[in-house]
Amino acid sequence: MTMSPDVNTTVCFPKGPPDINIVIVGDSYVGKTSLLKTFVTHEYSKKYEGPSLERYFEDITVDGQDFHLILWEPIALESYDKMREFIYGKAECIVVCYAVNDLESFQRVSTFWCPEIQKYCQDTPILLAALKADLRDQNFKCISRSQGKDLKCILNASGFVECSSFLGIGLKDVFVKAIQCVLKEEKCKVA
Repeated sequence: MTMSPDVNTTVCFPKGPPDINIVIVGDSYVGKTSLLKTFVTHEYSKKYEGPSLERYFEDITVDGQDFHLILWEPIALESYDKMREFIYGKAECIVVCYAVNDLESFQRVSTFWCPEIQKYCQDTPILLAALKADLRDQNFKCISRSQGKDLKCILNASGFVECSSFLGIGLKDVFVKAIQCVLKEEKCKVA
């Protein structure tokens, strides 16, 4: 009787760049979907699509290191609180958005979005993002950059960025800053 040798087979797959889960929240109509779609497709679309859970994927290099972004956009409606709670559990950084031409969306950052985030994931870094920055040139009643920076300090957020999906300005900065917030947080946990 012939015995066959015991063979252990290990399949190795090349290791890709690390995944980073970023959750994008804010009131409806502030420009979250435009931010994500324009960043991923490099094309701006004026078409508004109604609320739905969206997930986008994009590879990016920051400070010489490659990352695979998993970008979550949960539905902003209050009836979807439980779904957002689940998605917050995946977050390594949360980008809280407001539109510079929408005072209510700016106020709800501190009265609704940040309290909700603190309830479910208080140790996750928060990046404050002012969207539709191009509208400042057309509307004198916009939230100023200094007001955004002040709110960042009040909320003890990890960072503040501004962008315009329409002009394609500052989009990559949002995600570079989010990754930097994650890396800084990881470094603090190790130290």
